[in-house]
Amino acid sequence: MFAVKPIGDKELQKSVCQTLGTDFIEQDLAYFAAELTEDRASVAALIGVCQFSTGRNAVIDTLVPADGFESDEAMIVMCRAVMNFLWRCGSETVTLPDSAGPASLLKACGLKKCDGGCRADLKEFYSSPCHYDPAQDSSSDR
Repeated sequence: MFAVKPIGDKELQKSVCQTLGTDFIEQDLAYFAAELTEDRASVAALIGVCQFSTGRNAVIDTLVPADGFESDEAMIVMCRAVMNFLWRCGSETVTLPDSAGPASLLKACGLKKCDGGCRADLKEFYSSPCHYDPAQDSSSDR
C-alpha cells in the first residue's frame, strides 16, 4: 500500500529531495509518495517527490521517482493529486518541463506534448478526466 501526501514542512521537503537526489526548490510546494508499513502507521520507503508552483499557469518543476519506481502507478497518482490541487486552487494550466523527471514518466502522465515538456488545460482535463484527449487540449493556444 502506498500513500501520497502534501509536505507541509520545508525541512522535510529538503530531506526528501536530498534522499532522492534532486534539487530542493524552497519556494515550491511539494507532495511525496511512499510505501507504507503493513500496519500503515509509517513510511517503509520513499517512492518519489513532486515539487510545483501555483498560479494561473502552474508548473510541476520536479517529478522525481526513487530508483526502481520510474514506472510506478504511485508516481502518476501523485502527479494527478497535484494537478487536482492546482485546479482547485484556480490554476488554468499546468506544465511539466522536460527537466521535471524521466521522459517515460512524464509521457505516462498523459498530458499534451509541447515545446520543452507537457501541458494540460485543467478545466478541460477535469471536465471529463477519463475521456481527456491530449490531442484536443487547447492549452497550447494560450
